[in-house]
Amino acid sequence: MFENIVGQPATDLLRDDVMHARLPAALLFVGPPASGKLTAALELARVLSCTQGGVWQCPCAPCVQHTELLSPELLVMGIKDLILEIRASARAYMSVHTQGTRYLFVRAVRKLITRFDERLWDSDDTRFSAAVSSIAELDQELASLPAQGDRRTTPEQKERVQRICVIAERLQQESLYTQLPVQQIRNAIQWVRLTPSGRKKVLIIEHAHAMHESARTAFLKILEEPPRDTLFILTTATKYAIMPTVLSRVRSYSFRERSVELQCAVITRVFHDRPTDAKNTQGVLLHYLYQFLSFSLEEVQTSVMYFWLYVCQHARCIGRIIPDTWVSVGTQPQVSGMDLTSLDSTMHFFQAHKQQHAVSLFFSLLVRHMRTLQRTTEYSARNTECFAHIAHCIEQAHRNVQLWNLTIQGTLEHLAHTIANHL
Repeated sequence: MFENIVGQPATDLLRDDVMHARLPAALLFVGPPASGKLTAALELARVLSCTQGGVWQCPCAPCVQHTELLSPELLVMGIKDLILEIRASARAYMSVHTQGTRYLFVRAVRKLITRFDERLWDSDDTRFSAAVSSIAELDQELASLPAQGDRRTTPEQKERVQRICVIAERLQQESLYTQLPVQQIRNAIQWVRLTPSGRKKVLIIEHAHAMHESARTAFLKILEEPPRDTLFILTTATKYAIMPTVLSRVRSYSFRERSVELQCAVITRVFHDRPTDAKNTQGVLLHYLYQFLSFSLEEVQTSVMYFWLYVCQHARCIGRIIPDTWVSVGTQPQVSGMDLTSLDSTMHFFQAHKQQHAVSLFFSLLVRHMRTLQRTTEYSARNTECFAHIAHCIEQAHRNVQLWNLTIQGTLEHLAHTIANHL
């Protein structure tokens, strides 16, 4: 069990707890993005349903269902941008036609499809109604994928895989919620109270920190008296954002940031590819996945520079003295004719790209830009304090968008004025 998780000691603890029947009713997997939290949760669900002790590649019926993510005893919910994983898995499947790469691709797509399980959605929900036809198309296309054969990619195979990716992207962009609806929590609670047909029901909630207050309150009620035959698995990258009343009712397992070597091993072993930037000191796996974005990192950098120029313009308007080097540091976009008295130039990027990764990358590159400015600025206690405060404000702004669902434009307006006032 857990042979598909690379370099995570947390799986050793999970294996030991399973073998000694020490699992509580609710677990919390905490760790950075791309650290294997969902993969571990799905593997744990398979192990608990297995009729042969959870052995790896078990052929029993429950394990086969879990491998294909078709088990009736499993529900997965929560916000997540799955397109990068789907595209990366598609490339792996097209380059290496094996049973393993087929499962990789199918599971990546089904991680999205499972969030549209009819047990979670109300039939009169317009987003669910719009998603039904796309899900039917995906199910049909996935069922037609050959497991293995000639390593050469045929035009028909390439067309089918590309079609699956397009449909999946449309499904996510047009129908997937940006915040977990409270009604889905209530529907899930009704489901877990039903007697399982197998050994164990498992409910997985990704990014549990992003649940709306009403959803958290509804979920807390079932955690207080969990059904005996149900396991709840929550995942998060920000443990501090989980309600204390929820934290007191779960057992936490920490998923660490993998070393560069282990991240390279994931890319090689799972995606059958080579890292795009193996010399990077961290984030090699995420950097690999970013190549499948629908936009370039240069576009994000340009958006960051527009934002920074807007901040400098506002700071000068309120009497702050801004060094010319602060305006010229970095890859400055062509600003001729641009209106730097508003955020319009920055917002063009977010209007064109609505993926969660767009927001995260923007704030990440903004922090990097501020660090570059700090290195070019004369050292003083005041400057050190100023940049530390700005970094805190950027982190808070990211949380406001990611956790509390505030609009990106309103958040950036407030952030720009805050930074300008501290320069």
